[in-house]
Amino acid sequence: TLLGNLGDVDYTNSLMVNIAEDRIIKQRNASLHYDKAAVERDRSKLVRYERALRGSCVVDLPLDLG
Repeated sequence: TLLGNLGDVDYTNSLMVNIAEDRIIKQRNASLHYDKAAVERDRSKLVRYERALRGSCVVDLPLDLG
């Protein structure tokens, strides 16, 4: 059913958010360094790609890497 599919999508999205948060926390704790400009460039590129594929529902949310 449509409602079941939406639930599956919501669950998958929650998993992805939790995994991303965990990785960011682990990176901070490990004192790993990254190039913020490169991260932003890669994010912009990915958002453009995803918008072309999925449409205007793709949004570029702020990302605080600390």
